[in-house]
Amino acid sequence: MGEYLELVGLEHDSALSAEQARYCLERAGYDVVVSDFSMPGESGLDLFRYVSSMHPEILFVLMTGCDDSWIKREATRKGVHAYIKKPFYLNELRQTIINLVRHDERKGVPAT
Repeated sequence: MGEYLELVGLEHDSALSAEQARYCLERAGYDVVVSDFSMPGESGLDLFRYVSSMHPEILFVLMTGCDDSWIKREATRKGVHAYIKKPFYLNELRQTIINLVRHDERKGVPAT
């Protein structure tokens, strides 16, 4: 996925856990976080709670391979900006990221 994002011109960093993601978030500015629901240690929803409280300007995309309507309902209820069910086409992820950033910019809130 990272190679694809790089190929289409979207800068990215990768983290293998929520803990690594938080470390990255404290050291650089991001427009969007893309997270899997299932990760070692904490879930993607746990990471979203952190991002939304500490970096509310960052948009959040949650991916999951679980066919569980509870995850989608919880993600939506908690305010996740986009939800993608695996498997998906890489272009779908790219377009989701671009649409989120464009929508955010139209609200007059510059994506950082």
